Amino acid sequence: MMSEQAKSSIDQTKLHDLLFDVRRSVRYHNRRRLFYDRICKGSDALTAIFGSATIITLLGSTKVVPPETPMYMAGITAILSVINLVFDTKENARLHHDLARDFITIEKNLIAPHLTPEKFAEAEARRLDIEAEEPPVLKVLDLTCHNDLLKAMGYEEEHYYKIGFWRSAFANFFDLFPGSIKKAG
Repeated sequence: MMSEQAKSSIDQTKLHDLLFDVRRSVRYHNRRRLFYDRICKGSDALTAIFGSATIITLLGSTKVVPPETPMYMAGITAILSVINLVFDTKENARLHHDLARDFITIEKNLIAPHLTPEKFAEAEARRLDIEAEEPPVLKVLDLTCHNDLLKAMGYEEEHYYKIGFWRSAFANFFDLFPGSIKKAG
């Protein structure tokens, strides 16, 4: 059992802030993983369907579809393959899965009953090590995860950031003017 002295020597505000940052990072990386998984699975499914020589042959030999349909299907297959190659969706999904898992490990250490100042310092250092290896963070998506966590923790809306529809819609692709996002309160 942790002594009261060790417990009181950990600044509770710093502990809260670190836990919040770690939990936000878990949400962020889970969203990124889900995004890459969806692209990968969707493009794999469409590539399998449109790339099937049988489907293309059957459609090309019928009078139901225009004769150029097989050509379009082949083009779509090529484009989807290039998207998977360029965005490396499977590898990125795995990367974000691993990063989320690393942050969850930190969270587990922070909520352990025997948290000492030394273990707290180790958790802070580990978080910085992970962040040094992360790909650049999409700020709008990060703020969206921030809002989600505030909501899950029961915070008032005055602490949320105002993120419009278009920013949210493109948050997994790129940032739309993240510097102009302000808090609601």
